[in-house]
Amino acid sequence: EGEVKEKKVRAKKEKRGKKKKEKAEKIHIATKAGPGFTMMLDNSGTCVVQKVNKKAPAFTRGVRAGDVILEIGDRIIEKTDKLNEIKGLLVSNSGTVVPVKFIKGGKKGEQAVVDVVLEFAPLVKSLKAGKLDARGKS
Repeated sequence: EGEVKEKKVRAKKEKRGKKKKEKAEKIHIATKAGPGFTMMLDNSGTCVVQKVNKKAPAFTRGVRAGDVILEIGDRIIEKTDKLNEIKGLLVSNSGTVVPVKFIKGGKKGEQAVVDVVLEFAPLVKSLKAGKLDARGKS
């Protein structure tokens, strides 16, 4: 009786482990690439770059924290836009190039258009390479 119960417990653990693994695989397969920087809306509704990953192409092309985003592709960013809508414009397949118009260094800087290359975040790259498990552990 104790042996049967032990087998059932072991079978449940194995099943849970398989489900977690399948779920992790689904997560990284469905993940889209992003711009390599985070954004926020300031008090006036202006979309501002918050933080830039120093390993992202956006950083090497001059995108910095404090830059104001004016346009993504051919869409002008309005103060009434929601942050999730704006972020959605910068999510696509890895390697996609999206032109983004910025005001460099804040609201009084000069304008510049940067071709932002979308890429997977480092965690997703590591998952795809099989270097990390779904919790980010090596």
